[in-house]
Amino acid sequence: MNDNEKLNHNAFNEIWKIHPELQNNVSSAWWFFLLFPDQKEGYGPKQLMFAFASKAGKNIGVRNIWQKGMNIKNLKKGNAKTKFMTTLVGWIFDGEKVHEGVIHQEMEAELSNKGYLIAKNNQNEKNFIANLIGDIKDHFEVNAEFVNENTNIKFSANSMNDPNILNPQLTEIKPKVVNKLFNVNVVTWKKFDFKGIFETLNFKGNLSGVGYFQRVLFNGPLIPWTWVWIVFENGNVLSSFIPFFGFQNFRRKDKFYSIKNENRRVKINPTSYFIIEGKYKREIRFNEIDIKLNYSNKNLNEELPGLQLKLSNNENECLEVGIISNGHAQFHLERGYLKNIIKSKWCYNEYMIKVNSFSGVLNKIEMSELKNEMGNGWGNMEYTHGMSI
Repeated sequence: MNDNEKLNHNAFNEIWKIHPELQNNVSSAWWFFLLFPDQKEGYGPKQLMFAFASKAGKNIGVRNIWQKGMNIKNLKKGNAKTKFMTTLVGWIFDGEKVHEGVIHQEMEAELSNKGYLIAKNNQNEKNFIANLIGDIKDHFEVNAEFVNENTNIKFSANSMNDPNILNPQLTEIKPKVVNKLFNVNVVTWKKFDFKGIFETLNFKGNLSGVGYFQRVLFNGPLIPWTWVWIVFENGNVLSSFIPFFGFQNFRRKDKFYSIKNENRRVKINPTSYFIIEGKYKREIRFNEIDIKLNYSNKNLNEELPGLQLKLSNNENECLEVGIISNGHAQFHLERGYLKNIIKSKWCYNEYMIKVNSFSGVLNKIEMSELKNEMGNGWGNMEYTHGMSI
């Protein structure tokens, strides 16, 4: 096993860890899938999301439903099997409408370093179950299941088609001075293939396509960010993550500020990558990242936002990507203090997006040929506001 393979195996094994030694009283943890089925125009517009979402605290509000949060003291007493409270959430975008709350259930989860995360309904084990089970063969694989009285979803995510670039990767942020107050441990699976059985709402059938997964341990206050993940018809993937400070930190209502104030921000270590398949196969990183939120009229709350994304690096490569939204899912993450008299509030917005413009200069790549190969680009954009402490 070479060094890269060891790193990939280490990252995959991290999916089944929650690191109580790094947690504090404002910690969050989530295991998050985005799925893009094969469709006529590539991998859109339809898409699905399923997640385990967890937050420290006695009183936690998730989409206005209050429940128990993670008990950090109990977690720090843990062993190979760790138990904690979580919320299972999921939505489906059928191409025209977002169906939120397909799954929304408070559960106790059990996480094992043997490679599984499972949640059951303590009152009626047959009524609801969700699990993620990992497996390493000649590739990485996670088998997922989300079942309740209205939903029966079972799918497998794997890296069989591209074991080189697209295996799980681990990123750790541990500031030396304040690592007990703030640290981040993230496993990203930038792209995988999936297939499975999906029975929910008015849909019953098999689906296959591509997706994205991440396991995030965020041990500190949640701040605003913009995150974009896009997949093109030929399998190219473009992603950017921009945490920031701005007026959005202090926004508690859903109403947007003016465009001018929405775009006033101080970026914090933004990251971006572009994975190219086919003839020009490579991964490009960008270290200069800029975003501009836009609308077509003055009434900011009557339509979905657009985004202009500008990327560049030290090799004089650059991209400019225009994005439009065609759907919106949202939930608030709140924590109550002093019997809920005081509440922190963080708003998690997800927009279903499509690429409507793409241009740039990339070394040794003919852009017109690349654009023809890529086809349509569909994806998901997170645009959060507020603070969760």
